[in-house]
Amino acid sequence: IGLGNIHKVRELSNQLYTRGSDSPASSFLILAQWLRAHGYPDVACEFSKKALDWYDKERESGGSVSRQGYYNTLYFSLFACNIDSQETADTETSDMGLIISGNVDTLKSIAEEYLVKNPNSIINQVRYACLMVRLGNREMAEQICDQLRKLDQPDLRGRNMWAQGQIKAVLGDYELASKFYEDGFRENFSYRLEYYYDFDLEGLRKSTRFREFLKSKE
Repeated sequence: IGLGNIHKVRELSNQLYTRGSDSPASSFLILAQWLRAHGYPDVACEFSKKALDWYDKERESGGSVSRQGYYNTLYFSLFACNIDSQETADTETSDMGLIISGNVDTLKSIAEEYLVKNPNSIINQVRYACLMVRLGNREMAEQICDQLRKLDQPDLRGRNMWAQGQIKAVLGDYELASKFYEDGFRENFSYRLEYYYDFDLEGLRKSTRFREFLKSKE
């Protein structure tokens, strides 16, 4: 991907179907995110669709499908693959609004399902908050961020900082998001490769402060 050889990427990705992978969809999604991060949004959506197609076929055949994997793929497909043409889904008659309308209930259902099963999970709260921002409910995301800030869990302080950083990044508060990531690292939350390709951090990666944070860890 880094060398721009998209033909080779497609060629190698086809081998995922024949190597006995339990879920080639997860690999397709990672490739989609890397492709978008490297400036190939159209090809990224192509791979995102391949992941969704795999999940749909598995579901139709009665196979076991990862709910989290399906959620992540649907989230990327609906928002990342349409963000260039329409920034929000406020207008139901917009192209993006029409695309999202048939699947947004599924996204909300899965996110709420995880929250009900484990309401104290920081990851579940982040998942729900980021979805709320994408759907225009910034107030709910801010409320979740405030709840995380008030948690008294010393052993999870670093993860908590990461979580608030993720939400603030999607909200567009890049300076504060960068600070949360810096503080999370100081609290021993591990540095992650996803920082370079996570779709939710796309805007944040343009921040000078966040780029300096990434560079300092290379």
